[in-house]
Amino acid sequence: MANWSQYIMTYDDTGHQVEVAVSDAPETLAVMGEINSFWSGDKDRLAAANGDLTVAVLKMLCTRLLAATFSEINPFDDFVKGKVEGWPPLDGSYGIKLLHTDHFSLDGDVSISFGPYYVGLETPQ
Repeated sequence: MANWSQYIMTYDDTGHQVEVAVSDAPETLAVMGEINSFWSGDKDRLAAANGDLTVAVLKMLCTRLLAATFSEINPFDDFVKGKVEGWPPLDGSYGIKLLHTDHFSLDGDVSISFGPYYVGLETPQ
């Protein structure tokens, strides 16, 4: 029987988190290899993770999932149900179970300023 380890990934710039459980079954590592090699930059990503495939894939998952919270209605469910290209269902059936994700939110104030002129437009009369 496989054992499961819980990982909490924190996006350093904002503190937003993604939480997963990962099985130690050999098949899980094979799936992670497929995920990593599906996307370009796989060798660089693996090198940046000091050869640790789990770290490489989980870092990529964290950034892709948090980025999806900007534009998708329910990216958590899309990842769990396997509706995201390059990712198997993250429901545990492939050794990775998505447990929680924070939603990126832009809570800060927005400043607006006017430039000295209109770029590419005629000056208003």
